Amino acid sequence: MKKLIDNKIYDTETAKPLATWENGNDDENFHYLGETLYQTNKGNMFLHARGGALTHLASRSGTSTGRGEEIYPLNLEQALEWCSRTDNAAAAMEHFSKSLSEA
Repeated sequence: MKKLIDNKIYDTETAKPLATWENGNDDENFHYLGETLYQTNKGNMFLHARGGALTHLASRSGTSTGRGEEIYPLNLEQALEWCSRTDNAAAAMEHFSKSLSEA
């Protein structure tokens, strides 16, 4: 997916995937949710979210509803929060170790 946001192009084909999360449903399930955290070549981060027809990401066409997807730009704090919320501590340590401290 490619999307222009605030004069920046976010492209899942050219960015580096850092971590993923899925809600456990098959990707054909109406309740499926999946997210991938990406970093662009310039260091910007974004989240590519995908969802089934019964999620907030659903696409609508007339009276039909289907799978949808969206891109959300993230700053470092938001990316770390996403890693924490989705239990991606290994990805946080690998990619953002300079921003982490020991408890």
